[in-house]
Formats: sequence, structure tokens, C-alpha cells
Amino acid sequence: ECLADRHLVFIGDSLSRFQYLSLLFFLEYDRWPDDRPPTLCNPATWIGGWNRFFQNNTELFHHHEDCDCFRNKPPGAPVHFSKYLFEVRYYRHARIAITYILWNKGFNLHGHWRWKGWGKGE
Repeated sequence: ECLADRHLVFIGDSLSRFQYLSLLFFLEYDRWPDDRPPTLCNPATWIGGWNRFFQNNTELFHHHEDCDCFRNKPPGAPVHFSKYLFEVRYYRHARIAITYILWNKGFNLHGHWRWKGWGKGE
């Protein structure tokens, strides 16, 4: 109820992402996620790499979340080189709106506002 008719925004690094994902899990399942693989807080436990992790998250949240996410870091590129990754997540369900935007020092914000797949689980 406290989130009804509000828009909560998380902006930050992976810690913010995992707080965002944990909150969504709680809202969808009325319990906090556990640490059994595959876990929301460790993308390495999902088979298929980052893009599969992004897709599975959307399915896990019953397509109430759209993930405008991309990760394709070439070998040898710096870990936090934002040219090769962006992550903007939108969750909408009932009267709740929550957004996560990946940002870290040295990042330019990337993503799209109401891209073509908005609301279609794409």
C-alpha cells in the first residue's frame, strides 16, 4: 500500500540492481528471494549469460517488468566501459511503478524512454 500511486526509482550500480530485483520479487511473491541457484543476486548462476539473465528476470516477474538491457563487452574492454552495456528496467503492476537505471562513476546513462517493446514484455 505504501507504494501505491508512487514511482520509486533506483539509480546505481549492481547493489542497487539487486535491491530493486529483491523488492520486485517480494511484490510478486509476497516473500523475499532465497539464495538457491539460479538466484536474482548472482547473474553467474543463470545459464546463458547476461542477456539470458535479463530475459529470465522479465519472465520471473510475469512480464510486469520490461528490461531495456544490453551487455556485450568485448574481451579486453574495461569492466565498467559503458559503451558496451546499459540496463534500464521498468516495473509496472497494479498501482505501483518502479524503475532501475544502471549508473556508476564514468558511465553515461543509456537506454530508451518508452521504446517499441514497452508493455509487451520485449
